[in-house]
Amino acid sequence: MNINSNFGSYNNFNPFLSLNRPSSSMSSSMYNLLSSTYGVNNAVRTMFQTSSAIRTAGESMNSLLRDLTRTGSSSLFNQIGGVSENNKVATASVDGSKVNNSELKPFEINVGQVATTQMNSGSGVAIGGKAVSSGQYRFEVQVGNIRRELNINVAMSDDNDAIQRKMVSAINNANLGVTASINYDTPNKRQTLQVASATTGTRNDGGPVFSIRDTMGNLAGQMGITNVSREAQNAIYSINGGERQFSNTNRIDMGNGVTVNLQGEGTTSIDFQRNGSAAVDKVKELVGMMNAAMVTASNSMDRGSMRLFNDVFQMTKAYSGALGRIGIDVSSAGVLTIDNDRLNAAANSGTLEDMFQGDRMGFANRLDRISSNMRSSNFYADSVDVRQQQSDPRHYDKYAAISMLFDMYF
Repeated sequence: MNINSNFGSYNNFNPFLSLNRPSSSMSSSMYNLLSSTYGVNNAVRTMFQTSSAIRTAGESMNSLLRDLTRTGSSSLFNQIGGVSENNKVATASVDGSKVNNSELKPFEINVGQVATTQMNSGSGVAIGGKAVSSGQYRFEVQVGNIRRELNINVAMSDDNDAIQRKMVSAINNANLGVTASINYDTPNKRQTLQVASATTGTRNDGGPVFSIRDTMGNLAGQMGITNVSREAQNAIYSINGGERQFSNTNRIDMGNGVTVNLQGEGTTSIDFQRNGSAAVDKVKELVGMMNAAMVTASNSMDRGSMRLFNDVFQMTKAYSGALGRIGIDVSSAGVLTIDNDRLNAAANSGTLEDMFQGDRMGFANRLDRISSNMRSSNFYADSVDVRQQQSDPRHYDKYAAISMLFDMYF
């Protein structure tokens, strides 16, 4: 069957005029392939299914473009990131809203020790065993000046796992600033109840951050949580060979929007360089939107959807070379795929910035016109009522456009 005979009022879309209509099974599988391969999720795809939703999607695309074309100090391409020579010692992050780039200077940090939490635990109990008899037990948890007595009922059917789960629930639900968990050593058939302080660092008076003692029975003692297995400690570090500094947290505010996160003992240097991750994330969102427009517009045969498809298709083909240089490949069907390594390299080299900010009449400008048309109340509006299409013998199954596209190019 020639497409001309059934395409009716859509004959102005010349690329499809001489194509034969494909089978539903082929078109269905092709639609599923595009949807799964190119990351067009259901939520994004649904945005394009009505003219009002197309306007909403156009607003989202326009917002992404505004972010990517914004210049000056707030530009996504002017963001600076901290780079550590050894991430196992320390990492660094930069808050762009607080930083003055001219004041950022490389520095060296030596970490003598990292801050840790206090941990209470024992040697564990047998998996499947029962360390205490059935009955009522009580133990007290003290954190600073706050004390709370907790009650545990050990039933006849409870094994060690059930008992420890009851204790975990009681401790965590008390919201005392400590966290209980169970560590399973399956090869040795042991499980250990652990209680740790919620924050790192010592008390000012040097005493334990928290303590646990039995008040009725010996449940806490039998489960090992009355024993301090690791004392809390403060971080010790120095900058550029200077005096030792102490912190009860491993997150160090260096000022000027710079935060260092201590990871382990040793020495590392921290430098600052352009960080294109924020721009890369926005580009990935934009590519997802463009693919959604292609896939979903191809999934409909109404006049407005095909106009949207044609506009995006022609633009991606026209800029396929430029897109390829920033790590975005354009298939013969006009669908976009991302090479993460090339995209990140383009962000760091400035090529990605040039794509969106260097040529004011280029790719970004053309995509902005499409998103503006999507936001228009009528430009991509469906000129044929959906119910009329469904009863019209010229109406195609929902996968036809994608299959026609692949028939033409593959």
